[in-house]
Amino acid sequence: MTALPDRLPLLLTRYFRQFWGYVGPRMLVVIALTIVMSYAEGIGLALFYPLFATSTGAAAEQPWNPIYALLHAFGVGATPAAVLPLIMGLYLVKGLLQYATFRYKFALIRHVSRKLRRRALTALSHADYQHVAGTNAGFYSNFITGEVNRAAAAFGYFVQSLSPALSAGVLFLLVFMLDWRLSLVCIGMGLVMVGLTRVTGFVVRRHSIVVTKESGVLAGLLIQMLHAFKYLRATGSYPRFDAKVEASSEKILEADFKGSTANAFLLAMSQPIMVVFLGAILYFRAVVQGAELASLFVLLLYFFRVMTEVFVLQSSWQQFCAYMGSVDLVRDATEQTEAHAEPQGGEPYAGLKQAIVLHKVGFAYKTGSPVLVDIDLRIPANTTVAFVGGSGAGKSTLVDLITGTLRPTQGKITIDGRDLATVDLAQLRQHVGYVPQDAVLFDDSVGANIALWSPQFTDAQIRDAAARARCLEFIEKMPQQFDTPVGDRGVKVSGGQRQRLAIARELIRSPDILVLDEATSALDSESELAIQRSIDQLKGQMTIVIIAHRLSTIRNCDTVYVLGDGKIIEQGGFDELAARPGGHFQRMCELQELAP
Repeated sequence: MTALPDRLPLLLTRYFRQFWGYVGPRMLVVIALTIVMSYAEGIGLALFYPLFATSTGAAAEQPWNPIYALLHAFGVGATPAAVLPLIMGLYLVKGLLQYATFRYKFALIRHVSRKLRRRALTALSHADYQHVAGTNAGFYSNFITGEVNRAAAAFGYFVQSLSPALSAGVLFLLVFMLDWRLSLVCIGMGLVMVGLTRVTGFVVRRHSIVVTKESGVLAGLLIQMLHAFKYLRATGSYPRFDAKVEASSEKILEADFKGSTANAFLLAMSQPIMVVFLGAILYFRAVVQGAELASLFVLLLYFFRVMTEVFVLQSSWQQFCAYMGSVDLVRDATEQTEAHAEPQGGEPYAGLKQAIVLHKVGFAYKTGSPVLVDIDLRIPANTTVAFVGGSGAGKSTLVDLITGTLRPTQGKITIDGRDLATVDLAQLRQHVGYVPQDAVLFDDSVGANIALWSPQFTDAQIRDAAARARCLEFIEKMPQQFDTPVGDRGVKVSGGQRQRLAIARELIRSPDILVLDEATSALDSESELAIQRSIDQLKGQMTIVIIAHRLSTIRNCDTVYVLGDGKIIEQGGFDELAARPGGHFQRMCELQELAP
């Protein structure tokens, strides 16, 4: 996270520029409304002077006084009958302008929140897979939900700080015109408050960064805890994991406590400081100079209004400091994610007509040794192929390369003769179906999971996809059939049902390429057989790529590729490889007691 500057002017300039980038000239509207509102209130306060001067028997006209000069310029007498309507009118205008300012400010906060979240989600959707996979899920969860909201709130407090600062400036100008001595007192008190705000603000900002960073850690721990809840409960490991959550929570609470304590000190000192300065000016004006009552009363009104705006400014700035860490995190995280955007080709994808070809393809992750070396293979369109091999052989990585999720570090992949690196990946992925071992279902109805909320699919199409995936029978036995909720991650249906619903979701899209990544490895024999029949029905209709540990599920594949140490060590038909003496695939079949 970018280091925060210590100097207050640099801090103001930096964040003003950043927020200007979010809303542009619309910040000037808030400034203009605030200035007009402050002048309306300031003039309204000033008009109390002739009103009280008249009631206490003081001179009714003082040509040197700017208040009387203003009234004279507009041809208004300094009488209660003339002044009171002006005061009421000015405060009505002030109230309307204040409402307009608040309403506009809230609209800007909503705009900033929407813009930050949309930019973050867009950056995430275009990010390189390795970057996202290598980042803690809790970080992104906290960043896009909690931290974006806190950053938008920080913008609100920043704008809220501008309003009292401008109001105090306008009122101070009017005070200077009425009594330069009181303006000096306001300057002195303002400098003391700025000094205290700077010191406490530094403390609050420092602890705000701790809260922001640790909130991401805590969110990640909570996500892991919920995903592993069954295991933690079954093995009695929950208390140990809970201790990690508690430690992270304590860091947040401790930082928040220290920041709140610093803020409380400033709030506690504000009123005593104001009373000291106020007592000094009253003693000097009333006792030493013997000023009249009307003058003292109006000056007191101005003093309290200026100090009220100073306190509002101080409070808003402290709140902004408390959320400043979120502003930096959202900016830095968004820019970092955008910097890791996935390269996109420009050629349109027109569908797989001929074949996918890999020529001398190799791949190595950024922090590891090569996973794949010199892979040469050809997958004709509408054929079914399988990749088998031990764990770590590179099967899933190979499929990720074929679908464009990863990019080869050597060699080339072509689709119908065109380099995959030049193809529009967004279009390609619209024609790729993917069913992982742990099928992804969302907390919604059966029908919504099959259609994935797309309005283009009719009920008849959803039903047809379910039938093709051989899951129509169990859906019709459900209480609400296609409207039955499946629960979070599909907990209300069995493992086999989850897999078949996931296959149905891909079939309704009519993909060119269907990837089944160990889709049956964790299922019972009956569920595996049902899914195998579903796959067999699809042969010849699309290109099917299967990753399998259970060799019984790939008997009907056109070609089987055996991987070992990142290379293709055998390839051929199932029966051919199973009958090859001394072959790796034959050995795998023997271990699973499969006869050729």
